[in-house]
Amino acid sequence: RTNDIPRATFQPAELAELLGAFDTALPGQKRSYAIARCLADIGMRSIEVARLSLDDVDWAQGVIHIMRGKGRRVESLPLPRATGEALVDYIRNERPQTDSRMIFVRRKPPVGLPVGRRVVQRAIHDAYARLGWNRSRVHILRHTLATHLIGAGAPVPQVADILRHRDITTTSIYARVDANHLSLVAMP
Repeated sequence: RTNDIPRATFQPAELAELLGAFDTALPGQKRSYAIARCLADIGMRSIEVARLSLDDVDWAQGVIHIMRGKGRRVESLPLPRATGEALVDYIRNERPQTDSRMIFVRRKPPVGLPVGRRVVQRAIHDAYARLGWNRSRVHILRHTLATHLIGAGAPVPQVADILRHRDITTTSIYARVDANHLSLVAMP
């Protein structure tokens, strides 16, 4: 593959490579990795990640409530194990002491204040740079999740629910046709 030709989604190996670009032994990387897991595993928007509160995660039930996305609705989704583990690692081992209920907070002055969506985007841009990828879009992680779910046989309405779309036609924009999946149903 060429790093100069952007595609609409990441292949599974590329997504694994991206998630592997976070060295959680380095300062700030536990936060960045947890951010990446929220984007890649749940298909959260950057602003949704920035606004994620400690109260939005039901640890006992393994559910995450996304409350402040488009449409101001509350959507509850299963919290993937890898995402939950990344969040717990960040909260326990790297998150500064703060009165803020937001999960992701600043680690530089003013320490402890909630981050904005630019910090969320910067975490992914920095990973792209470490990998030598010529990419700038963070939203590609939503495209990737949708495409992989559709490719695995998930019905479009279910993918629309996961991405929190009101209109199913919006989901079809994210769920690009997978050429390999299409070849399975094409006539010889």
